[in-house]
Amino acid sequence: MDLSSALSRAFRLCLLVLLLTAATPWTFASAAGPMPGGDTAMAAALGGVGELMNDDGEDDGEDDGEDDGEDDGEDDGGDDGGGAGLLKFDQGEFFALESGGVAVITVERSKGETGAVSVSYGTADGTATAGEDYQSVMGTLEWAPGDGSAKTFSIDLTSDGKDEPDETVQLTLSAPTGGAAIDARRGTAVLVIIDAGGTPPGQDDDVGPGEFQFRKGGFQGIEGRGEVTVVVERDEGRQGAVTVDYGTVDGSATAGEDYQETSGTLSWAAGERAPKTFTVQVFDDTVDEGNETVRLVLSNPTGGAVLDTGDDARSTLTILDSDGSMAACTPGANTHCLLGGRFQVEAVFRTPQGGSGDAGTLPVSDNSGLFWFFDSSNAEMLIKVLDACNVAGFNRFWVFFAATTNVDFTVTVTDTATGVVKQYINPQGQAALPVQDTVSFDTCP
Repeated sequence: MDLSSALSRAFRLCLLVLLLTAATPWTFASAAGPMPGGDTAMAAALGGVGELMNDDGEDDGEDDGEDDGEDDGEDDGGDDGGGAGLLKFDQGEFFALESGGVAVITVERSKGETGAVSVSYGTADGTATAGEDYQSVMGTLEWAPGDGSAKTFSIDLTSDGKDEPDETVQLTLSAPTGGAAIDARRGTAVLVIIDAGGTPPGQDDDVGPGEFQFRKGGFQGIEGRGEVTVVVERDEGRQGAVTVDYGTVDGSATAGEDYQETSGTLSWAAGERAPKTFTVQVFDDTVDEGNETVRLVLSNPTGGAVLDTGDDARSTLTILDSDGSMAACTPGANTHCLLGGRFQVEAVFRTPQGGSGDAGTLPVSDNSGLFWFFDSSNAEMLIKVLDACNVAGFNRFWVFFAATTNVDFTVTVTDTATGVVKQYINPQGQAALPVQDTVSFDTCP
């Protein structure tokens, strides 16, 4: 498939996605048909933008960050089973109390439901011994055509009255039929038998001192609106008293000018796991400077606790500028004025060769508009601003957009009633990710 056809197909899909995400009463006023060509020439001029889609029409860009329906949220790397699906344990580890008498194991069918399929399961000794600690089992699980439900099997456990360490049983899937495949990572799993009187990890979260993480990867505040509250969580355990230090570090924002530098220590008592908070004071100024960032860091955990090993151990505070234009929005060749003219929306793009330009506009409706970069017959982006001020739990304005390009661009949305500005940036070479911002514009009357 050439790039022109791929972009045309992807753009229509993006229009459909945005139409579906804008629930009644916010509806998209029109639909776009296939766009004319021209991207092939553009790709040559840009030094090869590259195809955004495979010949089969499926997006081969970056992960869109949405849950793929698997428990761990990660790509399992397995084969898609030719439409019949992947068969896998729904966890890498299962936990059961020895005194509970039984462990229930769940097996999933994902990424396909074509045809009838089956898979065999079985147990093998780990540190636990069949006949003494558990009863070995083997059997077959079956799915009918179109059946994507989870299946289970049970393992009987024996309470032996001994004071002993936790013991393990190896779980295995084998012999898939009907064209299905076994997941490469989760075709095996482990059952952990907790000694009588213990508590399964992950159920009450009281095994071990735990780990610290920020509740979110990003926090936001509007310049001059006072304090921003940052939430830190203790997860994966609550044994013993623990502490962790927190602090702020300049990103593009400057301490003392844009925000008040802060640091301190958060403490949890033994058995406590409620989230703790600290605040960052955000200052106002009169400089039109766009969004600025502050790095949030955790350090020095005590009491045996540790920092989360993933991205949740660090976070960013984004300070939204409130010094944007409050002049009436004037629609033009490079400016959309949406929601009765309250929101001014503009975009600029940059090429790999260092060129740049203002995106052209193609009006659609009062809340929606298109942008083009190189040719007005080849739209690159659909953007809309929705009024959710009367939606329970939100009370904000929403910004949605999707772009079918991997060119570097910046979209700037200004609320001319308050001067609050939010910028959305796509780096060069990345297939643009869709934006569903229901948080930033906390500017309802």
